[in-house]
Amino acid sequence: MNPFLETLLDTPLDDTYRGIPPGEPAIPLRAVATRGWQPRKGDMALPVLTLDEAAFAHNVDQIFQYARSHGAALAPHAKTPMSPQIVQRLLDAGAWGATVANLQQAAVLLRAGVSRLMLGNEIGGLASGARLGKLLAAYPDARLLAFADSAHTVRSLAAAAMEAGRPVEVLVEVGGG
Repeated sequence: MNPFLETLLDTPLDDTYRGIPPGEPAIPLRAVATRGWQPRKGDMALPVLTLDEAAFAHNVDQIFQYARSHGAALAPHAKTPMSPQIVQRLLDAGAWGATVANLQQAAVLLRAGVSRLMLGNEIGGLASGARLGKLLAAYPDARLLAFADSAHTVRSLAAAAMEAGRPVEVLVEVGGG
């Protein structure tokens, strides 16, 4: 397992984290499932993301069978669960990479070892371009695709490329219907 993910599983969670019932002592993330908490029984503070393991495995199998049968590559959006472990399972099932909403999410997944990302939203201005460039410089083997629909965004991505010392791949949005 990726050392970052292994360390993440040892993160202590207490009732200051969403979903952990008030008054519960801190426990490592890896032990949460052993508590038997059930959101539908009111055991956990809402909102909280839970995972039906069998349904998840079935859905992953179905979507990747469908994608393969149509010659499609998938980069599932990671922002809802923002779980590097779920992303890794999708990569293991055949995902091309993962889609992230912003630079913070990109940083989390790059640190977790994901090497192909699609940035689903445009970055901000030149300062965001510089931050993206620093991030890409720290992960020279990573591939990141970014959207652009304006000259302003292209300038921001050019700033990222300059900071990273390498090209940034750009997907140009031209509108449509």
